[in-house]
Amino acid sequence: MSTFTGTGHPALTEQPESLMPPISVGGLSPLVDRTLARMIATAGAGAIFGTPVTQGETTVIPCARISVGLGLGGGGGTAPNMAAEEHGAPMGEGGGAGGGAGGHPVAAIVVTPQGVHIKPIIDVNRIVLAGSMAAALMTFFIARAVRR
Repeated sequence: MSTFTGTGHPALTEQPESLMPPISVGGLSPLVDRTLARMIATAGAGAIFGTPVTQGETTVIPCARISVGLGLGGGGGTAPNMAAEEHGAPMGEGGGAGGGAGGHPVAAIVVTPQGVHIKPIIDVNRIVLAGSMAAALMTFFIARAVRR
């Protein structure tokens, strides 16, 4: 039995209840409920483990890190004084929503007759960025210490 009955990709329609708890976002629209349910279903095992590729006796299964986020907000208010009511703007309200998803490869599972091996995928860009930030912070603090 599934908790989400959307159409399209099997990952969106065949999630067992134990993997995808029922979602209710209070008084928000059914569109927001469906969007949130689809985002959670999209981040399931089908998104993390890719389609296995077989070449001879070797099978490679790609693995990814998936990140999903959703933000909602809204508010309303009344005019702070009677002058605003006279100009036809006694109340105001608004709302908005935004979301996003992303994935990055992290490893490959290699299955051969000799055994199963996990080959990590190293993100060189992340390492260079972290090194650059560390160097910048060290330079900043050294320059600050020299000035005193």
